[in-house]
Amino acid sequence: SRAEECSPCATGQFAIAGSSVCINCQPGLIPVADKSDCEVCVAGKFSASAGSGTCGDCGNGVYSLQGATVCTACSAGTAHALTLRTDVSACVECVAGKYAAASNSSDCVDCNDGKFAMTGSSTCIDCQAGLKPTSSKGDCEQCTAGQFSPAAGSQACVECEAGHYSLEG
Repeated sequence: SRAEECSPCATGQFAIAGSSVCINCQPGLIPVADKSDCEVCVAGKFSASAGSGTCGDCGNGVYSLQGATVCTACSAGTAHALTLRTDVSACVECVAGKYAAASNSSDCVDCNDGKFAMTGSSTCIDCQAGLKPTSSKGDCEQCTAGQFSPAAGSQACVECEAGHYSLEG
């Protein structure tokens, strides 16, 4: 039988001029518009399987480099919700007083009362007895003279009752 016309390649495939078959583009690549070759997925997008017709978007908390087959998660203690998810610099450390417990976080969360977190933290920590969190929850500070903090994780210092006293800390 003779071919009377050429057939177009299927989605995700390409063929150079004079080809007798179409070939799947490799993972990380998609066909150019005329399906004569493959091109890499741009940074911030990915193509996981051979023969994929489109590059998928990386979501919040992840990024990808050019030609990616998967998106890479931002590490715990960092987060991002930027639209440009093109490299690890999109993953920003959590500021003091906030944390991101899991990798691939899209934002950092405030520490609960009585806890603090330093920059880039993946968890919040109780302040020790005698200390309370600073207003930013980025560190702990001593109670002033005449006040005390009875237990780890206290959210504020308590004034001494009449007939009692406390030194600073």
